[in-house]
Amino acid sequence: MATSASTLGIDEHVPDATLENQKATSTAQVETNYLDVIPFPNIQPLRAAQMVASLDSKSALYGKWKIQLSGRAVRDFRQLGDRKVQKIISNKLVQLSHGHFSPDNQKRLTRREVSSNDQVPIYEAKASRDLRVVYEIALREDVDLKKDFQYIRVWGIATHAQLDDRLWSSLNKESLRRTPEYLRRIKIRSAPPKHGKEVRDVFDPAHFEHQDFDRLDMLDEDNPVRLLTDEEQLELHELISLEKWVTLSKSLLSSIAMNEDNAAHIFDVSPKEQEVIDCPSSLFLLGRSGTGKTTCMLFRLIGLECAVRQEQVDDATEVGTTSTSRTKLRQLFVTKSRVLTARVREYYQKFDATLRAGSLSPEEIKERTKRSKERKANRLVDLEDEEETGNNLPSKFGELKEEHFPLFVSFDQLCKLLEEELLFVGGPDTANVLGGEGVRTTATTESGTQFIDAEIFQSQYWPHFNRLLTKGLDAYLVFSQFGVIRGVERDLTKEEYLKVSERSHSTYREARPQIYELFLAYTRKKGECRQLDAADRARRLLRYTATLPRDLQFDFIYVDEAQDNNMADCILIRSLGRNANGFFFAGDTAQTISSSTFTFAELKASFYRAEKNEKLVNIGARKPVNPKFYNLNVNYRSHDGIVRCASSIVDLIHKYFPSSIDKLAPEKGIVLGPKPTMFAGWRSDENMEFDQFLFSHGTHAIEFGASQCIIVRTEEARDRLREKIQDAGLILTIYESKGLEFSDVLLLNFFEDSPETEGQWRLVLNGIQGKKAPKFNNSKHAAIQQELKSLYVACTRARRNVWIFDIGTKSQPMAEFLYHHGLVKLCSPNDPIPTMAQASSKEEWFEQGQNLYDQGIHKHAAFCFGKAGALWEQQFCLAYVDMKQADRIPLGEVVKRKQAYLTAAEKFVACAEEDGASKELRWTAYRKAAKCFSFVGDGRRAGLAYSSGQEFDKAVKAFLSAEAIDDIMPILSSHSAFLARGTKEDARQMGRLFYLKVGRVEAATPLFDDPDDQISFLKHWGYLSNDILQRLGRHDQIAITLEQRGDYLAAARELQRMQSEQEAEQSVQLFIKALWQSCFTDVDFSTVVGEAADTAARLSANRRDEVMVDVDFFKDAHDRAKTISFLESSLVPAPSNSAKDWFRLKCWLKTWEIPRSGNTTNAFSTMLTSVEKFCTICRRFSASNVDLDNRQLQLLLGFHRSVDHTFSVARASFHVNATSPLKLMLEEDSFKQHLSSGTFASNFGWEISSIDLRLSIRTFFARQTLDELIAFSSVVQSASFLRAPCHTFFVNGIC
Repeated sequence: MATSASTLGIDEHVPDATLENQKATSTAQVETNYLDVIPFPNIQPLRAAQMVASLDSKSALYGKWKIQLSGRAVRDFRQLGDRKVQKIISNKLVQLSHGHFSPDNQKRLTRREVSSNDQVPIYEAKASRDLRVVYEIALREDVDLKKDFQYIRVWGIATHAQLDDRLWSSLNKESLRRTPEYLRRIKIRSAPPKHGKEVRDVFDPAHFEHQDFDRLDMLDEDNPVRLLTDEEQLELHELISLEKWVTLSKSLLSSIAMNEDNAAHIFDVSPKEQEVIDCPSSLFLLGRSGTGKTTCMLFRLIGLECAVRQEQVDDATEVGTTSTSRTKLRQLFVTKSRVLTARVREYYQKFDATLRAGSLSPEEIKERTKRSKERKANRLVDLEDEEETGNNLPSKFGELKEEHFPLFVSFDQLCKLLEEELLFVGGPDTANVLGGEGVRTTATTESGTQFIDAEIFQSQYWPHFNRLLTKGLDAYLVFSQFGVIRGVERDLTKEEYLKVSERSHSTYREARPQIYELFLAYTRKKGECRQLDAADRARRLLRYTATLPRDLQFDFIYVDEAQDNNMADCILIRSLGRNANGFFFAGDTAQTISSSTFTFAELKASFYRAEKNEKLVNIGARKPVNPKFYNLNVNYRSHDGIVRCASSIVDLIHKYFPSSIDKLAPEKGIVLGPKPTMFAGWRSDENMEFDQFLFSHGTHAIEFGASQCIIVRTEEARDRLREKIQDAGLILTIYESKGLEFSDVLLLNFFEDSPETEGQWRLVLNGIQGKKAPKFNNSKHAAIQQELKSLYVACTRARRNVWIFDIGTKSQPMAEFLYHHGLVKLCSPNDPIPTMAQASSKEEWFEQGQNLYDQGIHKHAAFCFGKAGALWEQQFCLAYVDMKQADRIPLGEVVKRKQAYLTAAEKFVACAEEDGASKELRWTAYRKAAKCFSFVGDGRRAGLAYSSGQEFDKAVKAFLSAEAIDDIMPILSSHSAFLARGTKEDARQMGRLFYLKVGRVEAATPLFDDPDDQISFLKHWGYLSNDILQRLGRHDQIAITLEQRGDYLAAARELQRMQSEQEAEQSVQLFIKALWQSCFTDVDFSTVVGEAADTAARLSANRRDEVMVDVDFFKDAHDRAKTISFLESSLVPAPSNSAKDWFRLKCWLKTWEIPRSGNTTNAFSTMLTSVEKFCTICRRFSASNVDLDNRQLQLLLGFHRSVDHTFSVARASFHVNATSPLKLMLEEDSFKQHLSSGTFASNFGWEISSIDLRLSIRTFFARQTLDELIAFSSVVQSASFLRAPCHTFFVNGIC
């Protein structure tokens, strides 16, 4: 109990019962918090039928009989074209759904070549005079009820003349593999319950207790099924195995009405697949190629989406409740392949759109049809670009919103989002998330970062290692062992690596010491080159995801082709999930033709270990989730002839290399088919016989069709063969073919070009009892593992035929092994060569070219487009080939690499400028050219190309990198809506600084929101000057600056140049300020008064009259006659007008002179009176209670109230002539010592307290009095008839 308490952070001295209660409370609280962040925690995916039912729930159109249409039937339905005819077929299907099996609706189609009791009947229903619906009655399992129900499967819709008895007869023969009980059940007809009048020929679907009805294996050569020709078997394969069965629904009929060729419908899946989809916990799904793994993933994802929508609808319609407030599910689909990612995303979008089609209005249907046609116009959508733009992804992981889900991304794109988020969260200290300053990867592209992989290791690292260490080892297998050493969180020590279980990792077990030495050499070189591998990235990101907030994690995660990831990648993906039951990993370790040590058994064990370390598990909030294992072993792509052969190859891999592959149930096909053909006994020196095989006659090679492919081992072999056969067919390497499928595959010289010897290949002869064969040796035969996996991948590319041709004898061991087990047919030079030629139309070649382009195999896409006569697409793909070749040039060969990219860019531009291509295709070409220009650092050309390709956000970024700011301006002006917020702000900020730096301030004006924004920016960066403001026409801002500096006259004249009445009034006020201080300056008084009067004339009458009162005062202040009249008045100056009176007297005293002639006595008398009144006013302002809010006094002395009891005094020493009479005194050192700490100089003035201001005013006026008395004394002393008074007595009253 002590340990438990300590773990929970509880006082160990608490009684046990209390402890348990606290633990339960803590557990409940954590569990509640856990469920709070998982919306819809108990949601289960809707099944296909439920998805359709949820959309057709309001329709009473269909009866009790469920109807499924084959893909062929849907195509037939759509191709009818005529809406009236389609309506006839719809009505017939509705009749059948209600069980109307009249003679016209259930006529037996096939001839009775075998006993009718042994075959599944094929029926035709007469829809019109000439149209027939071809169908059968089948059984389907209801998993919940554990019952089998009858339902209708529609095989096709055809005219009477199109009915092919031979095909349906073949289908009948295939049905002989059905059990007698199955045949009995489908032939039962169940009459409906009687309610009133009996209706003839109407039946309900019968139901039975569930029973498994697997097809019977019929290997006897004389069995009727085996008597079908190869062509008949292949036709059945296409009809049965390759077709998808779609439930009749409103959404299906709507998509047919819209004539959407690319519509995708939710189709029926097998009970085993449905079990996988319904699995309530995390799971691992293993299945060989073509067994439906991706389908299970996608249908589970779609089913959950539909379930959430349905639950929200139910909540919203339930009485007394509102729509759920829980958020949308955060579902993630991730895989290594960009191509697979794009395809699955596209399938989801099609499925989702089709499911919603049944609820669309006619207008919405028209709009959908229009968009469908627009999508077809852009046939060469680049999947790398599509991944970035198709999801409208943000730049950082934390910015993912509900509209981004479900999220479909490649693993590299997911890491890119995480890296950007880590950079954002970590700041400068994590500026290089991938490894610190100076670390680089092998190549950096806009779409992501390419790390050291097996191919780069083989080409750039392997040749530099000590040959004594590499002797006898395969580079790819060694690199796979590095994956074992690297682990997840740290590298294994040599001792730990040597102790790794041989059972789980048997490859090169004797060579582990030298492999570890190679690993050390690899690590040193990696460090010297400052490069990274995938493990480096995963470890760094794992440190970040360990602290990832739960609300940013995913509810359900789907990882397809999981075998392409290393274990660290899988653990990284797991760290992104917040739902222990939300993980779905699928893959096939038999398809790992690159280096990998991945197995699902290891992954499962790793997951369970991680689960037991989860906090919620440790505190008992939930039990650890042990993911379930599922195995799909029915191959829907290839028929049983190919599948059995491929399955035997997998058995060999598992027999000799059990740790490299997961053991699964034997794979099987649905329909029997022709065995692969091996051409044995053809020798390398028999050129004539080889030409006989390859060429039909003369020098013309066999014309392979668009759906056929020749597969070779290496690029060199491919190029040699291309030179020989020219354009006779499509040639791919095994690596290039991975992920593709063809009708027919010719595997050419696989064994002859193998680096392994015939002696090594003889290992497979151990599979023939009594045959002499070498004993398995782990070191000697290690490379056979990859050879067998490559052979498996090559064979499983075919749907119909596999031909294996090899010259020489190296293929003989495998031929003997396969033939012994009845898995291949042998064809010697003397046997007739099977027909391989298959003509294809230009449309078919174009479709194959499109497919290969989507797969990123551009060289071969160009070949197909050339065969189709699509010259623009061909040239575009060839330009793409040049770009990819440039990618492969070592980073050190800078000049060569740059020239290669420029060559590719020019080709893309040439394509973009060629007439005849659609605008969408031209945009694509421009975007590719832009990437090439970016790779060589030509930001401006990249920006121009991006702009032409309508990628405005990338264009701006490219222009910014080249400081091509002028090119950004049109985009900001016309296309700013297409820019990300961050991009737009970067462009505005850098553009502003750029134009300031080069002195083009006016050019930066459009980069500001408004003039005030521009002024603030200029001021912040220290660029604001009167010269710039003059060029910008900002006289108001110049006036503000001049006013702050105390130059009121210059400020007034700036505002005078502006047109509005508001600025005119402000100008007059500034003129008045200048006039108030004119007695301290040498201003041309009359000129200023005139300017003020002229400006005031622009004001409205009321405002003009108000301001002219002040202007008139200044005009009168310089009128001598009025001043003399004022002096002669016996009135004492009023306090409110003291400042004006002081100003008038100051102006008078400044201009007074001793008369040269005339009545000098009166003149002196007037002078004496003016000095007396001047001193009286000065004494009044020197009083301690002077009114500091006196507006006239503020204008006279140049101060104004700022905050509370602090006043601001303009400072005249700031670049312009001062006008404040207080400033010189405030700057005197002798005066400063009397000021308090609350008074200090500031920008454009002083901050001064009220006490200090009163002291300053008192001192100022005392000095003014003294100055005038001294001046008056000088005048008196210069007059001989007068005696000067005592200055001291006059001022102080005491001598």
